[in-house]
Parts: sequence; C-alpha cells; structure tokens
Amino acid sequence: MNNTYNILLFQIEMTLCNQITSEFKNISYKVDIANNEKQLLSLIENNIYALVIIDISTSNKKGLEFCKYCRDINNNIAIILLSPISAIENKLLAFIEGADEYLTKPFDGRELIAKIKINIKRTLNSSSKKNNIIIVGNIEINRNAKTVFKDGQEIKLSKKGFEMLHLFAINRGIVLSKQEILAKIWYLNFDPNTNLVEVAINSLRKNIGENIVYTKIGFGYYIN
Repeated sequence: MNNTYNILLFQIEMTLCNQITSEFKNISYKVDIANNEKQLLSLIENNIYALVIIDISTSNKKGLEFCKYCRDINNNIAIILLSPISAIENKLLAFIEGADEYLTKPFDGRELIAKIKINIKRTLNSSSKKNNIIIVGNIEINRNAKTVFKDGQEIKLSKKGFEMLHLFAINRGIVLSKQEILAKIWYLNFDPNTNLVEVAINSLRKNIGENIVYTKIGFGYYIN
C-alpha cells in the first residue's frame, strides 16, 4: 500500500477547496477540509500532513495561533497563510509564527497551486533525510537499524514482529485486513483457516503494549 501525503485546508472558500482537490486527487494526495477550530485540532492531531493552508481573513490573531500550533505539532509541515492584509508587519509576524508562505488575497488560484507543489516537494525532500526514524506515540522505530524503542527503552522484536509494526506505522490510521498482512509480511495468499496474523498481533501487543495496535472488528488492524 502506497503512502498518501495529506493536505489540510482550514476555513478555505469552497471554490478554492474544489480547485485544490481536483488538482491533487490523481497524484496520491488526500485533501482534508476543516471548517472550524474543533475540526482543525482533531485532524492535525490525528493525521500526518505534508502541508496545511490556513485562511486568516476572519481573525489574524487566531489564525497565527493556529499556524504556531500546527508548527508545534509537526515541525516538517509546510504552512501557507492566506490573508487580505498585505502589510509587511503582518507578513513578518506570520513567518515568526512558523508560516512558510504568506499569500495576499485576491490571488490567482494557479499561483497557490504552484506554491503548494513547491512547498510539498521541499517538505518531502527535507523529511526524507529523517525517514529512517518513525515515531508513533511513545514508540520509535528505526528502519535502518531495525530497532524499536518505547519510552527510551529498547524492545526486542522478532523479524516478523518488526516488519508488522513497521507495516502498521507507515500506514498509520489505515485499517489493514488479515489478507493484506499475510501478503505483505508472509507473502501468502489468503487462507481463512490460518490464525497466523492473530497470533502475531497478540505477540506484538505483549511486547509494545495493548494500546498501540487496534482491531476494527470485521475489517482488520491499525495503528491510530
């Protein structure tokens, strides 16, 4: 399963939302839309985004607070602010709070699309240098060293245990079926009579804790 790089839009006009969604829907980018503060906080805390666009037209102060919060949650995320205010003081403050781009309204939608692509490319190039380390809650997975640490303490996993944890981590939030896990970890076709996955999941939970890998009954397993 391929990784999907997500874009988050906050308080963006629907016409512009549709333009962005249409532009990126065919190239492995998923566009989420938050219309209020509650939605924004829930999405940014529970998903990994390559880029977030925040319209600060209604409240410059509140918008900058959201910008800083997004930057604190994910230092690698690209942040574009949209504002009707062109004053240099506002732009400088936005950059201090963590914005990568400050686009003054009105603007041509094509300019925003170009800035999205440039900033995502920059973000992914930067984060690729750190891609050997995956953080999931208090779990740290080193893909090169094939090690796992929980709260700073190394956890010894079997080869298959490590591969399964890594599979869940790179597909964070995505429910993986028993068939998918068998195919990717054991390279087996689906066998409804095998309990190989269930046994491995139980073993993994004993090693890393019960609150890491979740079950979605009737569908499969996932890391939240």
